[in-house]
Amino acid sequence: LITNVGERVSFNVDSEGNIILARQTNDYFGMICDTCPDGLQVWSPREGNISTMRLLVDGATKQLDVPLEPSSMWNWQIIKLSPHMDSVIASTYVFDSTWRYSYNDNISMHLNSIDVDANDNIYMLLQRTQFPFDTLPVKNSDTLEMEWYSCMIRYDSELTPTGIVQVTASYSPDGYCAGYVRLLGTYYDRVTNTLFVNGESGRDPQYTTLDYKGDTLNLKNNACWLRLDADDLRLISY
Repeated sequence: LITNVGERVSFNVDSEGNIILARQTNDYFGMICDTCPDGLQVWSPREGNISTMRLLVDGATKQLDVPLEPSSMWNWQIIKLSPHMDSVIASTYVFDSTWRYSYNDNISMHLNSIDVDANDNIYMLLQRTQFPFDTLPVKNSDTLEMEWYSCMIRYDSELTPTGIVQVTASYSPDGYCAGYVRLLGTYYDRVTNTLFVNGESGRDPQYTTLDYKGDTLNLKNNACWLRLDADDLRLISY
């Protein structure tokens, strides 16, 4: 991987042996400010868009063509590689990169898990470090947006986003951190075509009323499992 800053990478494999690679872009570079005290480093995401991948395949260096796009350290990129990693089948950025110019370049985004179901749909659990009041639009979708602290985005086998899961709090004790719910892990059940999602409330345990697409979740503590229909992401039980 060619990058100027360390990055995190996660992967899974679909039914055809294709490798689903999710990488944090970190497409920005540091500049030394000569006039700043102690030679302060200034990070400049607006001027960096390094996204080229170079893989060593079967003992020979092969340059893979991964589309470039201005990005920032909070964004993620999904790349679908062939089983031998000698070609790129598809790739996309997770969030619309134009959003970063309107709010805050310094929001970081963490990937908690990536899973693949029997139909090669891809599920990504993402969590950001803070609560911007803006939503994050999902790339290649007119309707999907990350609104809260964490979410699960579903992609089809062609890396087109087809759904989003968000569990929000139905309370607002301080008007700022409502909806502080982490989605931490997934498990796909091939027998029943259902998806289990592990959720955890980051607020005081006394606030245990959560909301999922209009369904109220009355929790006895600050953690739960959600069982979802993998086709339409409706809540079956929790």
